[in-house]
Amino acid sequence: MTIQEVYNDPRIVMLEEDIKDNYLLYFSNDDDFMRYLFAKRRDVLNSLFEYTEENAKLLMEFNQALRQTLTDMYNRTYALYDQQKKLTQGEVELSATCFLPYTYIKNHPVQTERASEVWAAISSGGFNPIYEHDGIMTLEVDANHKKESLMQLLFLDEQEDNWNEGLPREWSKDMGLVHGFHSVYETSYFSLYDLLYVREFSLEYKITIDERCQNDKTGDILGH
Repeated sequence: MTIQEVYNDPRIVMLEEDIKDNYLLYFSNDDDFMRYLFAKRRDVLNSLFEYTEENAKLLMEFNQALRQTLTDMYNRTYALYDQQKKLTQGEVELSATCFLPYTYIKNHPVQTERASEVWAAISSGGFNPIYEHDGIMTLEVDANHKKESLMQLLFLDEQEDNWNEGLPREWSKDMGLVHGFHSVYETSYFSLYDLLYVREFSLEYKITIDERCQNDKTGDILGH
């Protein structure tokens, strides 16, 4: 079954049309109903997922792209924090959050208006509050937080080097999946077919300076 055939499964079409109508036309303000639709769509797509060599390759490429993005976020966050500390006597807090791309995936094989609208709905914080707040991964830095290592951010060590819980063990045993994949796969409403083709991510940085220490204003830095 091709991915186009998967997304044209009558169950997926029905669920996505309901999601699109409720999101774009505001027929319903029932967040619980929207979450039900999201969860049902995710579960049906995952039930249709084929654990092939090609899909294993695509998931590993997603994981590699995510790992590199989180590495870049880690380095930039601490660089921004150190830079800001030199510029002010106030107490500095900096948080960085990695999200899936804000807009629909450019290289996904299914390029339809419906797919784009459903992606926007699932990414919306109003219906997906855990993802809105924490994204895939959040790093917080301030004077009270001991600097963590990159491996701590990725949740990788000698005991846990592959976050493949919920996937067939043999199929995923050598992927080295980072915790960020596990987080978005287990706690959000995105299916495996949604994630396979993601290679770019959105980063947000927020800097807060305690005004009691210095007359600086709290400000946000939006990343890419």
